Amino acid sequence: MSLITTIAVSAGDPDGIGYDLCALLYKKHLKYHVDIYGDKEILLSRAKLLGLKNLHNEKITIYDIKNKKQIKNKRELVLESIKSAAESCIQKKSIALLTLPVNK
Repeated sequence: MSLITTIAVSAGDPDGIGYDLCALLYKKHLKYHVDIYGDKEILLSRAKLLGLKNLHNEKITIYDIKNKKQIKNKRELVLESIKSAAESCIQKKSIALLTLPVNK
């Protein structure tokens, strides 16, 4: 039996603090793997605003929701991020789901 060591994170509202928190994870020593579900371009933009230059952490994977589906607006982005992260838990790829704020 293998232990799942991944936490699924939906990045939340692009105008809120969620993407900032996701970017700041890159500076942390993480015990678990973290799969971030959201818009990669927004995440990278927020990291730049926070002065984070080296976004490399072997325990973090970004799943760019925008590249998987036709997203028409921020609401759809938030909903698809949550759905994708939840699906990761349903498929037993992740042990938990963390949903960052979904409405600024």
